Amino acid sequence: MSSKPAHSTRPAQERQNQCQQLTSDGRRCLMPRMKGHPTFCFIHAQRQQQILDPKRVIAELLGPFEDLKTANAVNHALAGLFLLTAQNRIPPRNAAILAYIGQLLLQTLGPVESEIRDAWGYKSWGQAVRQVLWDASQAQAPGQLTQATIEASLPPPQRKEEKKDEGALAPA
Repeated sequence: MSSKPAHSTRPAQERQNQCQQLTSDGRRCLMPRMKGHPTFCFIHAQRQQQILDPKRVIAELLGPFEDLKTANAVNHALAGLFLLTAQNRIPPRNAAILAYIGQLLLQTLGPVESEIRDAWGYKSWGQAVRQVLWDASQAQAPGQLTQATIEASLPPPQRKEEKKDEGALAPA
């Protein structure tokens, strides 16, 4: 009986067409190489792509938003996370961690709003949110941030009396 490993008896041509991924104990993946990929099977090529392209994933999660300072931005990121997870582009464990962080971000928006209102005045939070949504609507790809989303975040129209009062306070 031979003590050689089974894979060494395979023809060299067959081993060349095999995935080159090695496990921590030195075993090689037995799947065939993906057509068009020089070294890996479909699964390992997909994992490699996820590792090599985190900037693309971040860009897809943030979309038109620069950061996660509004509920709309966090909601957009969580929706993107859902899609990327469903497409198997983010491992479920990482997706669960990111979803939890998204939950924490949403829970802390109230205190952030309070701080901004305390520091810069009552209307400052609404102005900041409107500015973020406006910037996102100008930078977004079609269909990512709808006009309805922007309008839903805007305050109701001011009454005529309030507009007159503001006109009296405006600098000349």
